[in-house]
Amino acid sequence: MVPSLALPDGVRSSCSGFVFPKNKVFASCTDLPNLDSFLHWTHDSSSSTLHVAYRHSQVGSSTWVAWGINPTSKGMIGTQAIVAYPKPDGTMAVFTSPVTSYGTQLQEGNLSFHVSDQSASFSDNQMVIYAVIELLENTTCVSHVWQDGTVSGSTLGMDQVSGNHLQSMGTLNLSSGQATDSSYT
Repeated sequence: MVPSLALPDGVRSSCSGFVFPKNKVFASCTDLPNLDSFLHWTHDSSSSTLHVAYRHSQVGSSTWVAWGINPTSKGMIGTQAIVAYPKPDGTMAVFTSPVTSYGTQLQEGNLSFHVSDQSASFSDNQMVIYAVIELLENTTCVSHVWQDGTVSGSTLGMDQVSGNHLQSMGTLNLSSGQATDSSYT
């Protein structure tokens, strides 16, 4: 029997101590400051890869979540995102989507860098996106963005453009394993 990871309303979990299935382990983790989200990652500088697990808690089955890197600036436009949501049949949809405008519909498309091993899970009101990202050589910092929104069937609704949604971005220092939110970058 697997213990439930669901938390009562108002109780926030953290990334430290979280146990992934199949003993998957990441070198760094950060409690993201908005949207009940957490990022676990391992940077392999020798292969220029970033192994990530983006966790988004307190979501229902009619929610999409996304996490991505913006290789050209800070903020949403230009972000190269990985999107996931539960399909009506109970399986997970997971795909890449380049964000080209604020009115994006998160259409599936190729990113400006290679992404492999993408998968997602949804259990106990928590979605997790897994992926391996190939970075440019000698990348030491990346800007990242995370979001959520509603989904109906396979139609993704817009994310909110106010409050915590506008502040759901930050910087990852891949060398130190530290992350900062948008308020401090």
